[in-house]
Amino acid sequence: MSKKEEKPAAAEQPAATAQEETKATAAAETTVESKPEETPDKTSAEETAEEKPEETPRIKAVIVLKRFRDKTDHKTLFVEGQEVKFDVERANDVVTRGLAKFKDGDE
Repeated sequence: MSKKEEKPAAAEQPAATAQEETKATAAAETTVESKPEETPDKTSAEETAEEKPEETPRIKAVIVLKRFRDKTDHKTLFVEGQEVKFDVERANDVVTRGLAKFKDGDE
């Protein structure tokens, strides 16, 4: 084969690709146009908001009974008699382990 025969074949390929791109673009536009806009149902949005619990963490105050260090910041030392506020999970943990007791009325 000579070089002249190869050039027309190479020239035809970009033209075919351009036609394919045009068809693909037209198909994509048709698909986008045929989709109706989705509007959220107010009733389901309200139900979803009502089902979610409050995202603010609850805090409980405890009074330290035995000295201990903070589990994340080991430089912090809690001493006997000190009042400390923890999130509920951590407060329950230190009370269960006997390191602290709940402040009056905060059980």
